[in-house]
Amino acid sequence: MDRDASLDDFLDTTSSEEPDETPETDASETEGGVADRDADPETESGNGDAVPETQTVEPARSTGRWDPAGGVCDACGASVTRRWRETAADESEDTFVCVECKSW
Repeated sequence: MDRDASLDDFLDTTSSEEPDETPETDASETEGGVADRDADPETESGNGDAVPETQTVEPARSTGRWDPAGGVCDACGASVTRRWRETAADESEDTFVCVECKSW
């Protein structure tokens, strides 16, 4: 790993200013050509009793750590400034390892 990628490296510079095709009309559009964007999709049936779905969301986890003074690689013990999260095969334990020890 020589350097970090810039966000500019991921830009799509091949797109044109004008769209290639016209958008298709949506089935929810009214005869006047304007969609009812204020309608709640959960209560469109008119009953008003729709309950929103709840989902359990896992908290975000960091993929790496950076320490200017250096941190110890949990696999080889080397002192490095950048360490990456390595999850055990059974996903029971996370360690932080150097780039040489990371299984990409």
